[in-house]
Amino acid sequence: MASIFKMFWIRLNIDYREWRDEWLTRWNTRREMKQIDSAIRRGKERNARDHKTYYIIRDRRGGINALTGSEIDLWARRGLFPKMTILQKLQKSIDIVTNSNMMKDLFYDFKINNSKKP
Repeated sequence: MASIFKMFWIRLNIDYREWRDEWLTRWNTRREMKQIDSAIRRGKERNARDHKTYYIIRDRRGGINALTGSEIDLWARRGLFPKMTILQKLQKSIDIVTNSNMMKDLFYDFKINNSKKP
């Protein structure tokens, strides 16, 4: 009889750990999506004012920001980002906010072509 209770307790612990890991993953995913949505919103607001291209990019600390290319270069000198070319900025960025159709097409073509490579 003791082994049945022991097996039940072990199974209960395993199920709890799996449930907790699943909820933590969901929580982190929702939090990251909110950060991305907020960065896109900030990028759209700033783009409406000054019509610059904003890269939605993750920094070394894990935060998601909406920054222009010159701001990324400024923060690269201070160590928050590595030094990057325009193509590297497109590669590292999650999304871009711009009025330029050429830049949008370049970004989406770049993302599609890199996603096909193994």
